[in-house]
This record gives sequence, C-alpha cells and structure tokens, in this order.
Amino acid sequence: MTRQPDSFETGCFYFFRRTIMVIVSAMLKIIVALALGYFLFKKNILTKQANAVMSKLIILATCPCMVFSSIVSMGSEYKKDVVILLIAGVVIYVVLFLIAFPVVKLMRPPKESFNTYLCMIVFGNVGFIGFPLASSLYGALGVFYIGILNFHFTLFAYTIGMTLMTGSKGEGGKKKFDIKNLINTGTVGVVIALILYLCEVKVPAVILAPLDFIGQLTSPMAMIVLGGTLASYSLKKMFGNWRYYIVSLFKLLVFPVIAFFVLRAILGPGDLTSLITIYVACPTATMIPMMTLAYGGDWENASSGTGLCTILSLVTIPALWFLMGAV
Repeated sequence: MTRQPDSFETGCFYFFRRTIMVIVSAMLKIIVALALGYFLFKKNILTKQANAVMSKLIILATCPCMVFSSIVSMGSEYKKDVVILLIAGVVIYVVLFLIAFPVVKLMRPPKESFNTYLCMIVFGNVGFIGFPLASSLYGALGVFYIGILNFHFTLFAYTIGMTLMTGSKGEGGKKKFDIKNLINTGTVGVVIALILYLCEVKVPAVILAPLDFIGQLTSPMAMIVLGGTLASYSLKKMFGNWRYYIVSLFKLLVFPVIAFFVLRAILGPGDLTSLITIYVACPTATMIPMMTLAYGGDWENASSGTGLCTILSLVTIPALWFLMGAV
C-alpha cells in the first residue's frame, strides 16, 4: 500500500515549487532583457553613447518617477518601516566599510587600486539591479523599500565614494567633490515623497498616474543598458583576475548572508528583512567604473570586476532568495 503524503509534505512541496517559480519568473525577465541589450550592443544597434544617454534617462527621469509614485502610494501602516530603513541604511554602510577595509588589505592590491576594490565591495548596483529585482519580486512595496535605501546609496556614493575615487592615482587627474552632485531628481524626489508620505498628503491621480506610467520604463530599460554594458567588457579580463572573485564572494554571498541572519534575528522573518538583504546582495554598482574613469582612477579593474560580479549575481541572487525562503 502506497503511503499518502501528509499535510506537512504537501505544504513543503508547495512552498518550494512556489519559491522556485517566483525567482525563476523574476530572473527570466531580467536575463532576457540583459540578453537583448547584449545582442543589440554586439550588433552595433546599441552603442556606448546610447548606453550613456539611456543611463542618464533612467537615473534622472524614469527611476525617480518610479520611486516617487511608489512611496506616496503606500499606506500609513508602513511608517514604522520607514524609520527602520532610514536607520538600517546608515548602519549597513558603516558595517560594510569596517569589514571591507581589512578584506581589501588582505587582498594586497596595487596601491593605486586599493580604493577601487574597496568601493567595489561596498557599493551595490541598486538602480540597475535592486529596483528591477525588488519590483519583480515584491511589486510596489519592494520599490518603496529600495527607494528609501537608495537615498543612502546616493548620499554615501557621492560623498565617501567620490572622495575615495578622487584620492586614487591615475592619468586623468583629480576632481574635487561638489555638494551639487547630491542635489538631483533622485535625492530630491525621495525627500519630497517621504515628506508627503509622512504628512499623509494624498497626491492627485492626475499627477500620480503619469509618473507611475513613466516609472514602469525603469526595469526593462535598466536591464537592456546593463546587458549592453556587459557586452563592452573583455571576458578574458573579467575572468582572469583572482581578486575579482574575492570581491564577488564578499559582495554577493558573505555580506548578504550575514545581513539576512542578523536582520532576521532583529526584525524577524518578513518582507523588510528580505528586501534589505536583496539591497545588500546587489552586485557592484556601475557607478564605480564611471567614477574611476571621471577621476583618473583604476578604470580597467573597476569595469572588469564589476562585469564579473554582475554575471555571478545571476546565480547568487536566486540562491540567496531560495535560502531566505527555506530558513
């Protein structure tokens, strides 16, 4: 006589099947968009100049619209989460820098590359990976949480990150930090949206609907641009430096896993814990190669290391998602 599965076994099977389907569905959309960008770049339909223009469009227009509409649309019951996220964002970067510094020391990179490797480990690609992934997995709530955390990324990247890149030695000279870099549509939009949200000011649908419509362009455009960016990297350089693997190991696995278990112990299981973990698990920000190029830093290592980290994240992020669901 064949034993019938009990309710516990049935529930576990349903959970794992649902977990796999959710992450496969989300990552499939990202991979297809990445592949399209890669193909278009290889066929010279998408160029470096086009990538640069589209990147500015995403950073300065579509992404701020998506974040603004998501924040002002959320219910007042998430106010406590906003406070937690604002505190968590600061703590995350303090801890990342404290741990990343000795890690890079142990890697013993050339002196002129030290700050580059440090920033590669600390700063994640929130705009081109975090938002699309959060949107695919959690919808408006995911964008809401990541949007608040992205404010910290902008703040620290344009202050500490820029200072570190300016301190790097290179042929392009040095460029001083400008406070004006912090004043852009992304940061201003988040601040205004948070004020409206915390004051419970309702934004009229006639304003919100167009912003939401424009914001929906962010995820597919970001993935297409990222795919084109990856196509411009040298595969030999990406896979040929052992230090890139150390950076990826800490950026994609060590830090996110530690963050998940610490957050789970403090906040408990739930969307807040999962989304902060995803934020930490984003691969190296594409802003790092751009900063090294602008400030005369180690562009070759920054670009190749970022490329490898991004590729490996296509495997590590699903694995991390499965871990969060299974524990």
